[in-house]
Amino acid sequence: GADIDIDVDVDGDGDAPEGELAQQGGGITAEQVVSMTELQGELDRVRDQLERVEAARRDNHDKFMRTLAELENFRKRAAKERQEIVRYGHENLARELLGVIDNFERAMMAAPASDGLDPQVKSFVDGVRMTHAQLLQTLGKFEVKPFDSKGMKFDPARHQAMSRVPAPDLAPDTVVEEMQKGYTLHERLLRPAMVAVATGADEAAAPAAAAPEAAPAAPETPEGS
Repeated sequence: GADIDIDVDVDGDGDAPEGELAQQGGGITAEQVVSMTELQGELDRVRDQLERVEAARRDNHDKFMRTLAELENFRKRAAKERQEIVRYGHENLARELLGVIDNFERAMMAAPASDGLDPQVKSFVDGVRMTHAQLLQTLGKFEVKPFDSKGMKFDPARHQAMSRVPAPDLAPDTVVEEMQKGYTLHERLLRPAMVAVATGADEAAAPAAAAPEAAPAAPETPEGS
């Protein structure tokens, strides 16, 4: 606090009257000195108390801001989880239906050409094709879609290699045959495609070069020797 100029003229014997203390050089009384000292102590206590309150306020503000940030992160996580449920909640059902689509495609591949078919058989085959197309269309509304693999470079993230076949006219690791279609759900892989992959000219020639030559036939032993 501000410095207090205390002018107390008290002689050594302590006999000077209090009124005289107040009249000499604009001084103050002893009671006033005690009162000012107590006031200064009270101010110091209030100042310490205010500092503690301010420290608590800063601490509570920091806790509030951290809690607010945690709530915002929770809100974002919850919104993302809701979006994931909407986009991928039917993933298991869609994966199970892919087997049904595979069976329809096998049936269509095994069906004879429509020309010359008995009308009832032709109607049945046409019904299978229409049902297959409708099922694909329905799944497409939920972003379940097949992707092409034949002629593409083998991608381990989207393809499952079932065999490797010699294909000298193709680049190595090119998908030669698609045994089972792959599907995606939105941008996520739902099922990898089962494929056959080209080995390329160098890899196809390597096993033949590494094969050992046939051992020469043993000379015939003359009879009676």
